[in-house]
Amino acid sequence: MDPLTSVFTLLVLLVTFVLITVVAQFLRRQRRLRLALRPIAAYRSMPILVSEAVESERPVHISFGGSGLGLESTISALAVADLMYPLVERASVARQTPLITLSDPTALGLAQGTLIRAYRRREALGAYRSPAVRWYPQGPRSLAFAAGVGGALADEDANMSVVGGRFGPEIAFIGEAAYRYDQTFFAQSDDLDGQAIAWVMAGRPLLGEELYVAGAYLPAKPSALHLSQLLAMDGLRLLVVVAILLVAAFTVIREYFVQIAIGLGLLVLLVGVYYGLMFLRARRRG
Repeated sequence: MDPLTSVFTLLVLLVTFVLITVVAQFLRRQRRLRLALRPIAAYRSMPILVSEAVESERPVHISFGGSGLGLESTISALAVADLMYPLVERASVARQTPLITLSDPTALGLAQGTLIRAYRRREALGAYRSPAVRWYPQGPRSLAFAAGVGGALADEDANMSVVGGRFGPEIAFIGEAAYRYDQTFFAQSDDLDGQAIAWVMAGRPLLGEELYVAGAYLPAKPSALHLSQLLAMDGLRLLVVVAILLVAAFTVIREYFVQIAIGLGLLVLLVGVYYGLMFLRARRRG
């Protein structure tokens, strides 16, 4: 990474940290303030489907894919855990333990810890079962992982399947298994190939950064930290859009400066002639 990119990255991270901290403190003090979040169809449907799974005594399936800790996919692994917690907490009242799948061993502890925390929050730790978290062979575009998950979806008769994180084209096998066994399929990937397939196959796909705001949408009462993360992300997105427009405008002006100057000169001349004629007409009438 060249020095300019490194400095820019650090600057973005610093601005993000400051925004999250400031907004979180503001939201903690403004307890009566309610934010109107933009609707995301997937997050609107997930709690309803979890309730249906509890009533029908069917498990829900959540997958980390190839996301793991200490790697490039660390952020997506933490985001999936953030999405997983409120869903598991809601499903923990059922006899059926949720099915959690992953292919990176470093995510095992994260998944188990999130599962235990959700059950402890509901005071239902006695219903927790460690085999609910399953590891399948890993590797880039691991077809073995996809085949293992597909078999598990058939054996467990899951009500819905939520996959997010590091997925490649193998996500198609998981989506096909979900459709075959009449399971609602939610999908997202931080890989371009996986995201394209997720968009086509998922009934309600999660697009890109939508995975990272689950903590602001799924809990009944989201924390100030999660809401501040959402606002900071939207604020940075707006800054990026404005920066792109400014750069585009500057490039166009620099490239066509002479033409633009001539055009503005002609426009000023025409406006001057028009008002001059209007002035002369007014004097004649007077």
